[in-house]
Amino acid sequence: MAGSEQDDDVEAGQNITRNKPVDRLVIWLASIVGVCLVAAAAALWAQGGAAVFFEMLVAGIMSCF
Repeated sequence: MAGSEQDDDVEAGQNITRNKPVDRLVIWLASIVGVCLVAAAAALWAQGGAAVFFEMLVAGIMSCF
C-alpha cells in the first residue's frame, strides 16, 4: 500500500509541474517586453547621456503624482 500512495504523490507532482503552452507564451512575451525595455533604456542613455536619461526618469515618475 505504501508504494501505491507514493505513486499517487508522484503523479500529483507531475501534474503541478506540467507547463501549458499558454504559460510558456506568457513567459516568452514578458521576457521580450523586458528585453525591449532594457534596450530602450540603453538607447536613451547612449543618445542623451546620463543627465538627460535621469531627468526623463524623474519627469515620468513625477507625472504619476
